[in-house]
Amino acid sequence: MASRAGSIGLPLAMVFALALAGVAATPPGKVYLVVGSDTAIWDGLDLTRYHCHFKPDLYTSPTQNGYKVMDPAFRARFVDSFGSPIRLTWWSLVGGLNRPADNTDAPIANLMPLYLLRKRHGESMRALGDEQATHYHTFFWSDYNRDGKFWWNEAKTFLECSDDFDVALAQSFLEEDLFPVSFRSGWHFMDNDWQRRLNELLPFSLHCASPIKSSDSTEPLENNYDWSKAPTTFVPFHPSTTNYQTPGDGSGWNVRSVKMTALTQKVVNATFAEAEKGIDQVACFWAHLPESNFLDDIVKVDGMAHIAATNYPTVQFRYCTAVEAMQRWMKTADFTPPRLDVEEIPEGDRLTLALEVNEPIFQPQPVVAFKDLCQHYRLLKPEPAGPGKWRITLPGRRDQIAKVGIAVTDPSGNLATRILRYVPDDVYVDNEDPGYTEIAGTWTNHAAASWGLNSRQATIGAGATAQARWALPVGDSRPYSVWIQAPETTNAPPHLRYTLQSAGKILAALDLSSPLPPNQWVLLADTNLEAGAETFVEVVAESSGEEVRNLIADVVKLTPLPYADGFISNVHVESFGTSATVFWRTTTPSTGYVAFGKGSDLGSFSASEIAPTTEHAVELPGLSLRTHYVCQIVSESLGQVRRFPCGVAPPDYVGFTTSPSPDPILIFDLPQVWKYSAANLDGQAWQTIAFNDDAWPSGPGLLWVDTRPGGPLPAVGPRRTEMPANSKDKLPFITYYMRTRFAFDGDPAGASLVFSNYLDDGAVFYLNGTEIHRENMAAAPAVITNATQASAYTCGGDATCPVGFIVVGGGAAALRSGENVLAVEVHNYAAGSADITFGCALFVGSETPVDPPLRATWTGRDLWVHWESGPWRLQESSALADAISWRDVSGDPASPYRIPDATASLSQRFFRLARRP
Repeated sequence: MASRAGSIGLPLAMVFALALAGVAATPPGKVYLVVGSDTAIWDGLDLTRYHCHFKPDLYTSPTQNGYKVMDPAFRARFVDSFGSPIRLTWWSLVGGLNRPADNTDAPIANLMPLYLLRKRHGESMRALGDEQATHYHTFFWSDYNRDGKFWWNEAKTFLECSDDFDVALAQSFLEEDLFPVSFRSGWHFMDNDWQRRLNELLPFSLHCASPIKSSDSTEPLENNYDWSKAPTTFVPFHPSTTNYQTPGDGSGWNVRSVKMTALTQKVVNATFAEAEKGIDQVACFWAHLPESNFLDDIVKVDGMAHIAATNYPTVQFRYCTAVEAMQRWMKTADFTPPRLDVEEIPEGDRLTLALEVNEPIFQPQPVVAFKDLCQHYRLLKPEPAGPGKWRITLPGRRDQIAKVGIAVTDPSGNLATRILRYVPDDVYVDNEDPGYTEIAGTWTNHAAASWGLNSRQATIGAGATAQARWALPVGDSRPYSVWIQAPETTNAPPHLRYTLQSAGKILAALDLSSPLPPNQWVLLADTNLEAGAETFVEVVAESSGEEVRNLIADVVKLTPLPYADGFISNVHVESFGTSATVFWRTTTPSTGYVAFGKGSDLGSFSASEIAPTTEHAVELPGLSLRTHYVCQIVSESLGQVRRFPCGVAPPDYVGFTTSPSPDPILIFDLPQVWKYSAANLDGQAWQTIAFNDDAWPSGPGLLWVDTRPGGPLPAVGPRRTEMPANSKDKLPFITYYMRTRFAFDGDPAGASLVFSNYLDDGAVFYLNGTEIHRENMAAAPAVITNATQASAYTCGGDATCPVGFIVVGGGAAALRSGENVLAVEVHNYAAGSADITFGCALFVGSETPVDPPLRATWTGRDLWVHWESGPWRLQESSALADAISWRDVSGDPASPYRIPDATASLSQRFFRLARRP
């Protein structure tokens, strides 16, 4: 046979055989089906009501879907190509409108769907092989159209509710032992900021809704999302850090999803057709557990899968949970969680954790969830301490920490967690629990319940008694709060008594002539309890008349965490110069002190009060001028310690700002012109006066870059100078360098520098070549380079509020009379962040003290005279103009000086300060 030059002649039959062999050489792929539920409670959901009240029947009633879908017989009807029954993934809704719900029938209303699913169906899910994961809707209580009516709208951006998202994750982890590896967003909403946050937390998302784009401009806003540019295949992809819809350089994964009601046989067939080509598929089909057709939708999905399997007989499909599907699709051989080592290092009254892992992890650093003694939750970011190592000093004092959780996930989705408990968890003893017993009376189940599935009711005849008891397991010797709750009671006894008893003694008693307020936690006692001592709550009721009475017993709660009980009230702070006075009132005589400091660290303490009182005033000396401080009152009475506010981090503390003395002078304002550069200046002395910046472009503040879709953010402004983005990825550079010159013609000795900045995200400030301040950057002596990312951000991640600080002492000593150069390097929080902003106003003041003001403050009937500490003595007189009558106040009191019951003891008296010799 003749052949063309450069080719080999083959018989036609042989060519055909080789072609067939080539087709057969590509084995078919598999279809991994993830079937699951976005799991919430709809009964009680009201978008017009800030405090919703949710009913638990979806999970507690045997006639509703919660129980039906967990029936093994129902599940056994649906098997995959391998004969394995279907397994479901439960993305439970947390956060958003759950958080302010007024439910008292769950430990934390914010987690109610998750709590009920685990409480009522946890064993079934484990037996069936289901996965529990997280679902979050960006609910935001708002009035976007400003018509005066607020709704639970879908937030326009993730940053509007990012703090709530973090709180929900922290609560889920610490209270329900759930740190998610897979995730689905509510309404399928996503933006680049949220995707960047997910890249820091978890590997697998299954909420891509390609190719749909949906918009809603009528309040309540909902179903606003855009997946029009996303892949329409069922092949997982890494979302781009600059456009979450498109495949790119992000670390996380996303998977296309279709709601079961919208699923068609055509879509399922196309998925199997792609698998027939040798391309493994991961498809997420989802619905809502509360929907009446939820079970029918599962039947529908299974039927479509088997039809497609018949149409494509070489393709097998497997029912998987979300994590299993991704691991099978990645063909990973790694199913071993990372080893997570945690070392606790006490450092004075603080606690530092040293963290170490034995392999690369998905997250940039371990996720640390934190809970304080007052049930405030947050996520913390540890700092690198070497390869696979991190350290973090926990906020507040050690005795204020309740619980800490650490989570890491390897790139294959294997999760390792540690939870450190520093106080016992809350304990709930319900009438269905072994700790509940009935001592006297005739008791029956009662359908109404404030907790759990039911309560117990005693019918009390004439002259009869009913008595029930809840045993309390006291894990540690410490102060506890004990609470009781019951549903509504009709025809209650005329007298009933609740007592808290421990070690044979009655520690507290509550005598009532009417039933407990229904479905409310009622405080029985705040008291110290000893570990190991027999401790219980008891209720006793009698019926002295002829009428039959009803007593209902339900639940008791024991918590070591102090709740706000009104013991401390009327709190206010008056500050001036370098001191401040904190006033408060207590319901009973107590002593106290004030912890205070800058930022989030309460590192200083006032003197303690000596004599118990109900009207308190404590001085905080030695403060810096024009500086924001936070403080917390600690009050002790009869061995019980109470704090106000109850928290260990802003915004929980009481805050105040000292004033400068005298007022500072404005040196330059936000429109100041700056030279700027995006070049890598590592190793160059760009901070110094002598550095030549003639070639740098310049412009007035604010200086900014914002490459977000729809950007720049209107709330950030005034935007005056747009700086260049990186031409390679169209994102801002990690670091921008800025310089400005200003003149100062005053005396720099003793000056204070007051900065007011608009900053996104972190910065290091230099004055005439001397570093003077770091904001949202790793603390000195950590080396800051061009690649260093900001360690935190303020104002929700956008420059929408001023960030101020004051520089005194050594840093301010760099100020010169004449020309000065202020140099600033501004750093972004993340490599994929699409915006960066900077603007600065500078004031110069003096730390030279002036004569302090003398103030008088009433607390009830008492008068407090107070002043800035210093070389002063308090004098008094009965006549303002009579110089001879002025005399030193007896005892030479320090500030604050208290005059008890001044309304009765003072007719007319004048006070002044005299300088000591």
